[in-house]
Amino acid sequence: MPRVLPCVLIYFLVVGGVILGRNARDALFLNALGIKWLPYMYVANAFAVVACALIYSSFVDKISRSLLVLISFSVFIGALVLSRFVLVFEMTWFYVALYMIVQVIWLLSVMLFWTFAGDLFDTRSSKRLFPVINMGGLVGMVVAGFGGKPLVSLMGTENLIAVWGGTLFAAAPICLWTLKRFGGPKGAATSRTADANTGALSQMRDDFRDGCAYMRDSPLMKNLALITLAQWIVFTLVDYLFNAETRVHFESNTDAMSGFFGIFRGLAGAAALLVQLFATTQLISVFGVGKTMLVQPGFLVMSTGAMRLMYGFITGCIAKWGDHVLLYTIQESSYQLLYNPVPMDRRGRMRAFVEGYIKPVSMGIGGVALVIAAWACGENRQHLATLSFVLSLAWFFLARKVGGAYFEALVSNLADTADVREMTAHQLRGMRDEQTTGVLIRQLESDEEENVLFGLEIIQRMHPENTRKVIADKLRHPSPRVRAMALMALGEKKSKKSVGEIIHCLSDDDDTVRAAAAEALGRIGEPVEDDSLERLLDDPSSAVRVEAAVALTSTGGLDGVLRVAEMLRNLVKSDDDENRVIAATVLGRLKTRHFTPSLLHLSQDANPAVQMAGLRALGASGDMRGLSVLIEAMEDRRYRYRARKAALNIVHRHPKGSVHELVSAFHRESLPSVRSRILDLLGSCSGAGILEVCLGSLRDPSSEVQARALDALWQRETRGGVSESTAVELRSYARDEIRELYEDLQVRAILESRYDAETIGVLADAIDIDNLQTRQRILRVIGLLTDRSTTRTIMNKLHSENPRMKADALEALDSLGVPEISRPLIATLDLADAGSVLALGRSVLGDDTPGETECLEQLLSHASVWLRAVTAHFIGLQRLQSSATHVEKLLDDPSGFVRETALVALFSVDPENARKHLERLTADPSPHVAATATRLSQGNVNHAGGFEMLATIDKILFLKSVSFFSGLHGEELRDLADIATESEHPADTVLYKPDDAADCLYVIVSGHCSVERETQGQKIELASLGSRDYFGEMSLLDGEPHTTTATLTEPSALLKLTRDSFREFIKEDPDVAFAVFRELTRRLRQYRDIDEYRHAEEAAAPVPSLSG
Repeated sequence: MPRVLPCVLIYFLVVGGVILGRNARDALFLNALGIKWLPYMYVANAFAVVACALIYSSFVDKISRSLLVLISFSVFIGALVLSRFVLVFEMTWFYVALYMIVQVIWLLSVMLFWTFAGDLFDTRSSKRLFPVINMGGLVGMVVAGFGGKPLVSLMGTENLIAVWGGTLFAAAPICLWTLKRFGGPKGAATSRTADANTGALSQMRDDFRDGCAYMRDSPLMKNLALITLAQWIVFTLVDYLFNAETRVHFESNTDAMSGFFGIFRGLAGAAALLVQLFATTQLISVFGVGKTMLVQPGFLVMSTGAMRLMYGFITGCIAKWGDHVLLYTIQESSYQLLYNPVPMDRRGRMRAFVEGYIKPVSMGIGGVALVIAAWACGENRQHLATLSFVLSLAWFFLARKVGGAYFEALVSNLADTADVREMTAHQLRGMRDEQTTGVLIRQLESDEEENVLFGLEIIQRMHPENTRKVIADKLRHPSPRVRAMALMALGEKKSKKSVGEIIHCLSDDDDTVRAAAAEALGRIGEPVEDDSLERLLDDPSSAVRVEAAVALTSTGGLDGVLRVAEMLRNLVKSDDDENRVIAATVLGRLKTRHFTPSLLHLSQDANPAVQMAGLRALGASGDMRGLSVLIEAMEDRRYRYRARKAALNIVHRHPKGSVHELVSAFHRESLPSVRSRILDLLGSCSGAGILEVCLGSLRDPSSEVQARALDALWQRETRGGVSESTAVELRSYARDEIRELYEDLQVRAILESRYDAETIGVLADAIDIDNLQTRQRILRVIGLLTDRSTTRTIMNKLHSENPRMKADALEALDSLGVPEISRPLIATLDLADAGSVLALGRSVLGDDTPGETECLEQLLSHASVWLRAVTAHFIGLQRLQSSATHVEKLLDDPSGFVRETALVALFSVDPENARKHLERLTADPSPHVAATATRLSQGNVNHAGGFEMLATIDKILFLKSVSFFSGLHGEELRDLADIATESEHPADTVLYKPDDAADCLYVIVSGHCSVERETQGQKIELASLGSRDYFGEMSLLDGEPHTTTATLTEPSALLKLTRDSFREFIKEDPDVAFAVFRELTRRLRQYRDIDEYRHAEEAAAPVPSLSG
């Protein structure tokens, strides 16, 4: 509102002045020169306006908006004051000049205002507020129209020109204050700058060419230009016919014509004000910008058709009256909105291009048509009505296309932004010219190890000629990394000439080199005569044994295959875990169906490492027989990612054959986490039964299953649009989701009004996250019903920190074509406070507002596991006995996590009733529930520390309070809590010391740890850590040995997260990695600052990462 009111007032003054000036100009010109010269003035106006627009457009985006406003208004006011002075002399030629001066100031002042307003509002807010701002102009039109006749009686027609100058003088300081208060683009700083040596004329020519080029490449601007061309030719013809009939009707009486023009435009302005108040915004909101652009040409088709049939003063007034009303209401508001998708750095110039060039040229073309018509047909003007009718039809059909161009520009504007562009990979495979090869050879001859490695990596991609010898020379390089990379490059080249040199590397001291040599031989496939490769089957390194076994199957002939088969039989039956891992790895590399029974056995091994290797190998084999085992393995959190990936590989090989097994497994399975992943797999399949499973899953109690069902449909339906029956199901689901979203928003607002922010914080966050996920599901439905690619772009931008980007996304969403879904969804994104939330809820859900207990009951029965658990936890903390019965029902919830949380909550609210369930729950199938029930039955209750964290949710909320995990939400932390192990240690425990393997992140629950480094025989304490501090974080990423010592200085309780478990975790949910990397970046900056500070203090040593 603070931005809107100044804009309304400014536009009131600008348009009011324009109406007064046009009334005076038209009356003075028609009285002095008559109607026969009017067509020539239309042509002359075109040249004058284009010349001024050239100057205007060359500055509009190159100087600050404040300076542009100051210069423009000063020129306008000066020209009007000077004009009034010259009118005293009643020189006939000056009426011609005045006609052009008024036209230029009229068009440029309105153009300047909308450029100014466009800088202040984004796409979404402008759609809502431009019609309001436009009402200022309409009020100005009414006031100037009805006030024109009294002013003429008071001071004469000529002085209206001076009054116009006064209105601009009043508008200028308001405009400058608004820019200073709310800001605008600094054109000089952000736009291109003309070369100091480039002349003004040359620069204007370049600007014109730039505008033509952009218009040619932009379907929106091309449509806009064509519409403007047709619109203003029709405007010119209708204006001429109206003026001609008015002059005849009033017999050239200047004051009578000036008074009539004032009353006519006043009445038209009043009608326009009513249209703007009660129709414009509503029409644009309901039908969109594209369809409202049809209103004015549609009216003119009818009115000019009437003129063609019954030509005269009345039909001329009707056509002009409707043109006037619609031009300044629906047409103007819609037209200005069409510029919003144009990038900010071009918007001002393109508006100047269309309104400064196309618009006056259109009026000039209209003038030429009038001149030709007067020469050819004399006083008969009915043929002009026919021409107006034909051009109105053309305008109407052109306007039908602008909606699609507007939407396309919005989507393009979103997709072309820097933060959503993806870096494209360099295509190197075709670059085999001598110059490129020479550069690579010089790279390989470098003394820098990293340069050599880089060169070898590129060679593996490009396979250039004449590089075998220089690569082979690197087999004698002192660095084992270089030798191994050179071997891989020779293997990629399948260089048979290098086999002898590669065999020599089989006896290298470094195991990575030996493994690379065996792999290279396997890739080349040439027979190896001696037993050097076979000897590696007994190598100390498991990696070498794997590569040797795989290589023997391709280089050792039948004897080699038999030797490997015998080795594998022995390894599969071995009691040694490492041997069984090797067996599974080799079988996975060989991909032979004959060994599938062995892989099925290994995939169910008691040892986790063996089972993981077996699952990976089953996926690599692609054998359908392994699918049921992989689905069963998904039930274990440790194997879920690996099993799903392996199953996906089988599904990709058998997209139709997998369907029956997957559908059967889906109906058998009860765990939502597994059912959701089966739906993922079905999304990659094709065949009967998939669609029914996916649509049925939309009514699943688990929101996770619903989301994965939509994802599966999203993948599957990219092959074609959804059927009508599917669309009906999707629309029904979306309506239910929208209602649930409104209910959750209402619940949050009610609870927020009863509890302070700290008390309700965790529960409010859980509701917000669930609402975000609900919106994403609804957006996926919209994508399925319309366009997935566009919807995906919108989803990426809806939560942008850039307000304009978010507004563009909302506008694009509103234009997608599913208003019954998109508009209720958009309404939930524009809520400012709890009051507006409650008002929105009442408008949809009715006036009956639920109480606190009803709100909590609703959340306890929610589809989200996390939200049910957090609500139970909240009830327990607040000891809300009124909700005890509802919490008790959750002891039979399908989710073990919810049952565990509900048990602890019930123990706080109603301990006696909770004890009745302990015996049953100690035998619960969930180990967490059973352990918690056992602790409670033993009276082991401790909410605050030491270590008896009573429930998983306590661990989750503790992890949330640790900065390293603060960017994760509850659902992610719940999975993380499953893999974080608890341990207690006495004082003086050394957790690690220099050169120890680094594979854990530690979080201190209670106690204290000192991290030290020894430098020049002196111990330096790098950090003194207490509760909620963490250390060893870099172990999760690089696994490099520690360079510091971590010692517990008092009895401590720790949470430990291993590198392997964390890697599997982020593979399952990659978004977690981004949140963690943000915290790592912050931590590294902190260490850098400490390091710089200590250097400044001349400390003995810099401060490294605590994980060192």
